[in-house]
Amino acid sequence: MERIIDTSNKYRWSRCERPKGYEEYNSDWFISPDGDMMNARSCYQIGCDELDHDDWFLHLSEKRWFDANTFIPAYFEACRRKGIQTVLMRISY
Repeated sequence: MERIIDTSNKYRWSRCERPKGYEEYNSDWFISPDGDMMNARSCYQIGCDELDHDDWFLHLSEKRWFDANTFIPAYFEACRRKGIQTVLMRISY
């Protein structure tokens, strides 16, 4: 079964304001020096103390605004800033 992901609406979202202390990491993610993440299109936040959860990819892939191409590099950078050297990523339940 072929799964088609429609990303045509991705850029119709309004951008969230960059939180104070965060930097714009890429077109979809802001990251704080401690590793907190915030999605620039939905304002969805991931605290640095939650980065070690192994199901972020699965959880976020259900969101209409999610783009793995921007999330994965931002997630790895957030983990690096938090000092997490090993990342486990669940790809199915």
